[in-house]
This record gives sequence, structure tokens and C-alpha cells, in this order.
Amino acid sequence: MTLLAGFRPASGAVAALFGREELFTLNSTDISTLKNSGFTTIILFVVDVESNGDLNYNGDHLIVQNGTWVGDTGWAGRLAQLKQAPTTIYRLEVCTGGSGAPSWTNIKNLIASQGTGSTSILYKNFQCLKNTLGVDAICNDDEVQFDATSAAQFGNMIAGLGMKATLCPYNNQSYWQSVKSQLGSNCDAVYLQCYDGGAGNDPGSWNSLFGGFRVIPGDWNSDSASTVQSKMNSWQNATGAPGGFMWQYELIGNTNLASYAAAVYNGIGLHSGTYRMGNLKSGLVLDANGGGTGNGTTLIQWGYSGSTNMQWTMNFIGSQAKIIGVNSGRAVTVTGNSMSDNAPLELLDYSGATDQLVTFNTNPNGYYTPIFVSSGKAMTVAGASTSAGAAVIQYTYNGGSNAQWQFRAP
Repeated sequence: MTLLAGFRPASGAVAALFGREELFTLNSTDISTLKNSGFTTIILFVVDVESNGDLNYNGDHLIVQNGTWVGDTGWAGRLAQLKQAPTTIYRLEVCTGGSGAPSWTNIKNLIASQGTGSTSILYKNFQCLKNTLGVDAICNDDEVQFDATSAAQFGNMIAGLGMKATLCPYNNQSYWQSVKSQLGSNCDAVYLQCYDGGAGNDPGSWNSLFGGFRVIPGDWNSDSASTVQSKMNSWQNATGAPGGFMWQYELIGNTNLASYAAAVYNGIGLHSGTYRMGNLKSGLVLDANGGGTGNGTTLIQWGYSGSTNMQWTMNFIGSQAKIIGVNSGRAVTVTGNSMSDNAPLELLDYSGATDQLVTFNTNPNGYYTPIFVSSGKAMTVAGASTSAGAAVIQYTYNGGSNAQWQFRAP
């Protein structure tokens, strides 16, 4: 089961990683390291758009031509493994552009001559890219052309193909402001380069540029993991950054990868918001049994359907948080204020009792373990079950994946 594949994580949960050739070759060690790293979003850099519309990966791999996949037939399978649970990765993006790249000039010219309809080469080639690789989004890293009209037309075409359009700016604010405005909700992430040429960027000013839409700031491997964590923390405190990203996989290396993901998470941290809570072991979400809203309704895990009984509002009170069901308005509570392992969790009117308050352990893979203040025990799926309907209980935390949860936007 793929863990909630294709959905954007909630505030504080995005950890994106750009990479190049190693994301193409993807040997078994790379796949295992990435799946356990803590990064949630992998961004393939870079797919070049040639003047005739051909798509080429990283300058030396022709992959799509005339709407047909002509690249390595094994690449899709290697990429698919990244999303196979247990994993922290749920999203795959392709980036187009980069320093000196003519892709966005070529896109502009192709749109001028063919448009973006289903018969255009851009439509056919990016449809093939999506269908072959299972791509969730196309990232715009235009550093050359800066034509907002064609960039927005392209992004809206991408949305029509069932993907999201994301942006990766470092300069030229007016261009990115115009593109984002024209894309609207078709754009769900802006990765702001805050390193190298973008080292002076202030995420807060970019947030204002986008009408309060919060950007995801990025750093690079030239900074140590501790420096990355410090920067992420300052951006979170100042702007409420919804995550962070790192450039780039090959330069960080497998040995240090998890430490950089942890730096992003520890710097950004969880904060108040509405989430769905996905269990690492099962890929299922926290749910009110039978969609119940009354006091005493037990909590289970179930496949996510979008129902509000599977959505939870977390409100921090200092370092502690209460978790309230969106559908019920009632709090996640340890039944009977029990101190024992295996005590079931239920919904109950919020009273401020310590069996309704949790703190969070941050795991190095980017998942969190809610710990009840009253008992010191963890929110856990009983018996490490992977079945829909399994009870959610409290249990002494032993590092098990059935007690690790990822917080994502509903």
C-alpha cells in the first residue's frame, strides 16, 4: 500500500529533496535510503524541453518524443518503489528550467505555435510523462525567459492533466507573482531558493507577494545540518514556513541524508492546524469509529475517504496540544484516564484533562509520535495491525512504526 500517495502534507510537514542523475539510476541502496530518509517530496532535476517539444532528463537521457515514452523502461519501476510503504515519500515532481536552460523559451514558442490543447506536443509529451512516471507535479524553475503568460498557460495545462504546478523562484518577483496569480489553486507549492543566488531572499516578503500564501524555503548542502535546522527554525518562527527543501541529493549523499531531513523537520516543527493523521505501519488514517460523533466513540484506523470524521484539528497550548475531531468537535481522549497499556482511545468533550493533551516525539523519518501527558504512553495501532478497523490505543512507545504518524492536509 502506498502511504497516502499524491497528497500534499500539512503545515510543517513538507521536506522536499532535489536530485539529478542518482534519481535516474536509483540503485537499491539509493531507494532504501530515500524511503527511510524522512523526505516527503522528491523533485527530479531536470527535464529539459527541447525546441521541438522532446523531453530530455538531465541533459543526456531522451525520455519522451512525439507523445511516446522512448526512455529507459525500468525508470518508472524504480521511481514507483519510492512510494511503496513503508516510506516517507508520497510525492514526485519533475522540475523544468534552471540556470541558462532554454526550456521556458521553448515552451513559450511552442505555445505560440501550437497552443496547449490535446493535439499540442507539450500536452502529449507531458501527458506521457505523467502516465509513465506517475508524476504528481511539474516545477517551474525559469531563470531565463520570464514570460508569465505562457508559464501560466503551461501550468494550467499541467493541472488539466491531473498534476499540480509548482514554482521555484529566486529572483524577479513580479514574474512569479503574476504566474502564481494566474495559476490560483492549480499551484500548491512555491519552493523559494534561499541559497546561492537567492541567499538574500526573505520568505516573509515572498509570502506577502503571494497574498499570504506561504512559501517553502530551501537551503543547500554547503550548510551543515545544524545550520539548516537553525535557518529553518528562524523561517518558521518569522513566517510560518510550511516546510523546507534541500539542494541536492548527490551533494548530500546517502550517509547524511536522514540528518538533513531531520534538520528540516526539527527546524519547521508541527504547529496548530487541521490534519489527517496517517499511520506509518499501515498507511491508514485515524478515524472515529462508524463516523460517530458522540462521547465514547472509539478511535480506529481506516482508509482515507475525505470525510470529516477522519480530519483532526490540533491546537497547541504551549508545548502540549489537544486533538479535536472536525466532525464531532470532541477531543481524542484516553478512556477512563487510564495509565495502562492497551487502553482504548475515544472521543470526549474537551475538559483540559491531561489524558486529552499530547506532546510529540519527532522521529528521524519525519513522522511524529503523540505522547499522552497523563500516562506518557503513545498513540498506537493495536497489535501493529495493518487492517482497516483496527483499534487505536495507548501503549508504551518502543519505536514501532504503528506508533508513528504523519500529519497532512485533508
